Amino acid sequence: SGSIKQTQLRALLAKLFEGTRSKQAQDLVVKVLRDIDEDGSGTVEFFEFLALMRVVRDKEQAEKQEMERKAVEDTKFARDELRQFREVFRTFDTDGSGDMDFEELQQMVALLVGGQAMGDKGAKELRVILEAADEDGSGVMDFPEFLRILRMLVDQNWRGFSDRLSAAVDEVAGEGEEQVP
Repeated sequence: SGSIKQTQLRALLAKLFEGTRSKQAQDLVVKVLRDIDEDGSGTVEFFEFLALMRVVRDKEQAEKQEMERKAVEDTKFARDELRQFREVFRTFDTDGSGDMDFEELQQMVALLVGGQAMGDKGAKELRVILEAADEDGSGVMDFPEFLRILRMLVDQNWRGFSDRLSAAVDEVAGEGEEQVP
């Protein structure tokens, strides 16, 4: 028919908006449906559906930005460190998913601490750290969770991580400076 009934869409929105069991979330779903059903037909036409998806995407982006802001505030890394860590995150997110899985984290850490991150004991310890920082329980890290993991590794100086990270950052910073003859 080219349209979606609001009852069907409400079920979809319940999955898109986490925690829709709460009264506040249910009210949000009803409001969004009312706002996008411009003609008041009780169904959502294609262009209304596109508007709905835009609302959902904007909500996800706002939540993502807030999570990142909070992680930056909590971890207290300097602006330059954050820039460098974002580049490291992108480099080791080899599949471009926007998330880093355990193997990608392990490879990144192994560059700094060597084989200590690859053995059974090191892998178990890293998994514990990942689980502690994995706020959404997904088993993978987004950038805010990555920052929290780095903070744990630095604070614990896990297997010399902090010392080696400082040396690596100094080396990268030195490469960016001009050499004056």
